[in-house]
Amino acid sequence: MYAFGLEEAGEYQQAEERGREAVALNGQDGWAVHAVTHVLEMQGRANEGAEFLAAGADGWVPNSMFAFHLWWHKALFHIDANDVASALKLFDENISTGGFGQALELLDGSSLLWRISLLGHDVGDRWADLADKWETRVDHGYYAFNDVNAMMAFVGAGRADAQQRLIAAAKRAAAGQGTNAMMSREIGVLGCEGLAAFGQGEYAQTIELLLPLRGSANRFGGSHAQRDMFSWTLTEAAIRLGDHALSEAFVAERLAWKPESPINKAWAMRADKLKRKPV
Repeated sequence: MYAFGLEEAGEYQQAEERGREAVALNGQDGWAVHAVTHVLEMQGRANEGAEFLAAGADGWVPNSMFAFHLWWHKALFHIDANDVASALKLFDENISTGGFGQALELLDGSSLLWRISLLGHDVGDRWADLADKWETRVDHGYYAFNDVNAMMAFVGAGRADAQQRLIAAAKRAAAGQGTNAMMSREIGVLGCEGLAAFGQGEYAQTIELLLPLRGSANRFGGSHAQRDMFSWTLTEAAIRLGDHALSEAFVAERLAWKPESPINKAWAMRADKLKRKPV
């Protein structure tokens, strides 16, 4: 737990030291493995991260109640290495095998397919099952972080009615009292509307809605790795919009964080091509 707190606070060296100490004490502890995995994710050590998870899987797979989440992390490492086929294989064989019965499984499924789809890959009918499961929760307005991830599935599956119901639920939650009302007002409503706009090809509106969330998204839960989907979406929206300056700025941030990432390098090439387009 301490290692994970250190990682989220940006103290990566200390976090890795404490996390690896915890793994050495008990390799079956999925939370210990999780803390180290987050450090490797934040530092862009994709190949090392995938190898780390594979090497210890015999310990944590049968003993961790959220093994599917660690498989999700491994899938992220594969995506960052531009190996989408391996990521989809993990989705089919490990992440979806629990049947998406709990919210965290749905979160992982949605955010993984969203990233893959943003890169232009067809995920087939995988969105349908996720959207079906999210629709049983669409009117709850229980947790803004869940709402934003549910919107990914509704956009991916092309379910316009569910998108509007979800936005309405988020607005009702925002009008209430308590922590989730604050999270919905400050992040949830705009996040849902921004993702819906992306699905409609309204990339300028996507940026207008999501850009203000960059400095405050930590207030609605999740980890840095999970909230990175805002950066992914903004970067892709700016490139599709043809805004070279904004694309270059987003890509520069990503490269500063993960300079060796093939995904970031590919975004950089696409952003650079915008500069050479005739006005």
